[in-house]
Amino acid sequence: MLCLFNYPVRGSHTILTGDTVPKQKTHKGMQKRFKITATGKAKHRKANRGHIMSKKSADRKQALRGDGVITGTVAKKIADALRPGL
Repeated sequence: MLCLFNYPVRGSHTILTGDTVPKQKTHKGMQKRFKITATGKAKHRKANRGHIMSKKSADRKQALRGDGVITGTVAKKIADALRPGL
């Protein structure tokens, strides 16, 4: 595919028919925040864990340990945004 000045469009590649298809890009913000497990779930770091931990109760801090897990259609959307990097 060519733009107005006959330069190739950045990020496109040619397939066998000669048509150009834009490349799918990895969402860099999601790449930093999520990891896809082998079963297709999305792991993420839990919120409210960064600082000011002294005022939070022990039960609340215990619940914030470890990674959170997202399943279902939301996890599929996250995986689709990360697809080229998988």
